Amino acid sequence: MEDTRLGAILIESRIIREEDLERCLEIQTLASGNRPLGQILVDEMLIDQATLDNLLRIQQARRQRALGSVPVEPAHAGRFLEAAAAVGANELHLSEARLPLARVAGELVALDSERLAGPEVWQFVREYMGPHMLEDIADRRSVTKEFASIGLARGRITAFRHTDGIAVNVRIHPPEVRPLEELDLVGAVRDTLTACKGMILLTGESGSGMTETFASLLHATAAHGNRHILVLDDCIEYPEPSGDARVCMRRVGLHTTDYAAGLRAAMRQNPDAIFIGDASEPEAFHLALNAAESGKLVVAVVHGETTSSVIEHCLGLFPS
Repeated sequence: MEDTRLGAILIESRIIREEDLERCLEIQTLASGNRPLGQILVDEMLIDQATLDNLLRIQQARRQRALGSVPVEPAHAGRFLEAAAAVGANELHLSEARLPLARVAGELVALDSERLAGPEVWQFVREYMGPHMLEDIADRRSVTKEFASIGLARGRITAFRHTDGIAVNVRIHPPEVRPLEELDLVGAVRDTLTACKGMILLTGESGSGMTETFASLLHATAAHGNRHILVLDDCIEYPEPSGDARVCMRRVGLHTTDYAAGLRAAMRQNPDAIFIGDASEPEAFHLALNAAESGKLVVAVVHGETTSSVIEHCLGLFPS
């Protein structure tokens, strides 16, 4: 299958050198992924706007060919998940009376030219969420559940009612957790995981890869040996690590009322490491910081658009 990434197309076309591409990717990382790679290339005067426009046309053509390579069978409820995974989408949106959409590189693209009929959406819900889930949606108006399709994808499905019937939003992650070596993290992060002491904060926009990074750090920590690791998350979209570590997975809303309550209970369990799916709220962040100061490893997600905005948010929790 053709590579649809802009960077890969640049290297294949021999338009820029690999070291120049790596430098632009580093600039994009420093901007928390908010600046498109193509715009950075133009700003750095490595390509002009006309070349960028041509590259984007090539990229779009490859994506369309990738979509066309996935067989679409009307009776197959999972065909749109397969199509979305094939083009590297991180979201799938299915809704009665509307076009099926996937989010690829931040943009929504249609997976078919035909609007979905109700039975197609209902069958998707039954197949990936359970045979009785439609009744739960009727009672509760909205239901969220993790899913894993072997060899294809894993993630979280939210099904809900709206004016046209039932809609489904799917967050898509790769089927396997990426090894830490593939994340190109700075040495200080790896050293902190090895020492199992300190605090690591993950931040970024929705779809920027926080969940995948969170899962990779969790698996790497569990692989270091006989440790007691506690995980607090409202939706566990990643597999539990295997190995010698004792990993306790607690779902917020099911096993504890909220993150703060889960963290207070965690300190009584004396874990070596605590992984927190969301420490954005003041009380949860204070408790997470206290845990790190007591000598534990704390890895926490703090939602924000940029690294600087998250730092400002954290500092604002401690008024002078």
